[in-house]
Amino acid sequence: MKIRALKDEHVHKNRWLQDAGHHWTDGVWLYGDYRNNVEVHTPHECADECEKDPKCLHWCFELEKTRCDLRSEGGGLNSGAAHWVTGHSRRWAAYEKELKRRQEL
Repeated sequence: MKIRALKDEHVHKNRWLQDAGHHWTDGVWLYGDYRNNVEVHTPHECADECEKDPKCLHWCFELEKTRCDLRSEGGGLNSGAAHWVTGHSRRWAAYEKELKRRQEL
């Protein structure tokens, strides 16, 4: 129940996150650690930090500890981590497309 209330407060009812058009989903991006414990306090600030950083491909926000981590290359989504929300930066789509192109060569 606590996680649901935190998710409502920080994500579902967070107009800044929605208005900025940040992608988000339940869970945490595993591996590709780039910057941990970024000094922000909300998911939208975490997403903003990722967008500002050209090496960041994913942002992860831990709801109970208000912890923000940024991820770069590698890894994948663990959708079972209910106390986290994560999102892709806007540059992720181009990066993923280039990865697929390289795999086809």
